[in-house]
Amino acid sequence: MVSELSHFSFDEVGLTAAMEYRESFSKRTVLVSRLKAQNKDLDLSELSSKNISALLDPDTFTVTTGHQLCLLTGPLYFVHKILSTVKLCQILAQKHPGKVFVPIYWMASEDHDLAEVDHLYAFGKQFRWNTDQKGAFGKMKLRGIDPFLEEIENAIGKSEYALDIIRLMRKAYSEDKDLANATRIFVNGLFSKHGVVIIDGDDIELKRSFIPVMKKELERRGSYDSINSTIEGSDRAFKVQVHPRPINLFYLKKGSRERIDLIENEKVQIGPITLDIEDLIEELGEHPERFSPNVVLRTVYQEFILPNIAYVGGAGELAYWLEFKTAFEGFELKMPVLILRDHVLWLNRKDANRIKKAGLELIDLFRDPDELITEKVVADREKEIFLTDESAELKNLFERIAKKATDLEFTLQRSAGAEEARVAKSINRLQKKMVRAAKRQSSELTERLGMIHSSIFPEGTLQERRINLLELYVEYGPGMFDVAIENMNALNKEFLILSQQDQ
Repeated sequence: MVSELSHFSFDEVGLTAAMEYRESFSKRTVLVSRLKAQNKDLDLSELSSKNISALLDPDTFTVTTGHQLCLLTGPLYFVHKILSTVKLCQILAQKHPGKVFVPIYWMASEDHDLAEVDHLYAFGKQFRWNTDQKGAFGKMKLRGIDPFLEEIENAIGKSEYALDIIRLMRKAYSEDKDLANATRIFVNGLFSKHGVVIIDGDDIELKRSFIPVMKKELERRGSYDSINSTIEGSDRAFKVQVHPRPINLFYLKKGSRERIDLIENEKVQIGPITLDIEDLIEELGEHPERFSPNVVLRTVYQEFILPNIAYVGGAGELAYWLEFKTAFEGFELKMPVLILRDHVLWLNRKDANRIKKAGLELIDLFRDPDELITEKVVADREKEIFLTDESAELKNLFERIAKKATDLEFTLQRSAGAEEARVAKSINRLQKKMVRAAKRQSSELTERLGMIHSSIFPEGTLQERRINLLELYVEYGPGMFDVAIENMNALNKEFLILSQQDQ
């Protein structure tokens, strides 16, 4: 049972229980201090500023989502995760008067697979930032970013909303900044109005508070055994997402993020260097900023420094969280409530009208387009296409033929049946050819459905997993966030389709 892999149920009951557990959270002072320091140069909204200060109060809790530092937010679901988090905080605030719920965006600034974040797709093409830097994303300087920005500006147009987003883009992404600062400025510019607070775990003071957990990981290496026992002992309906390492920490230095590999019981290897674990633990105490939690310990780190009650993420993310229950217990912590983010499809006016003219329901958008075209063609030209009457006449004819043949000689009954079956197969083949011919002749319908499908599934992928925010923002502007928040509710676990209709 999936429920056995979490400390709390995935619903309002679980959220209430998580609040009770988090009332004893004791690290509020250092958290607020570091949030103020990290965000001091941002144009924070009044609500975001108020939310940071409110975290000193034991009746304030966080709801968190996280993502890599994708350029200009990368695929659209990056935005949907943050908006889902905002809406969940609003729902909780209505249900629990007197308590405050702060939406947190956790910047995964220490990840280092550049190929996952150095590009975006919009307006039917890919835009890429060409850089050969290595190491943690957040510290990468935006050298050579201008050609990337100029290419986007040429594609984005000159509408009011296009100019707005270009100004924010240029403010955030300049060659004198690193990717962490650029992402912070851009995300704040989009979502600060909604009270979103941005946190970067790559912070020396936050990591200093996390030393006891990292020290325990180096000394005992318990998360490796506990997670593997969960993986091996669980009969789950989803595949394993993360395989733990004996030591789930990286070592950070300029231009690199190296694994800390256990090579003997008390020795580790970091790149070409071999060290005693005792020496590494001593360095941890002096320089915690050099140590970076991997995907396993990052979840623990998040819950260690935040009064967090829920994590909002995609199905793959939540699946790997479900591997970590026993690891959390080894550090005397509980997991948050795991909430599946809202999944959203945006239909512009053109596509909404195409769907209406084609006589389709919204659910039809997720059907196989070829089957859908066949069905529509058949519905419109059934009498013209199908040989139903002719097949009935043929059956009657063969019944008379079979009777004559059988009357003449009983053994001819089987031969008559075989001839009828042979002709029926020929008629069936002809029927399929007639349907294909009708589909070819219905070019307008085929073209309309093809356009709809390519818009919803660009490059064969669900819209939110492919296109970037820019493609929608230039048409809808910041009001799209208000529309999404109004209609979202991750607790409902429904796929949301937002359609722009002609008035």
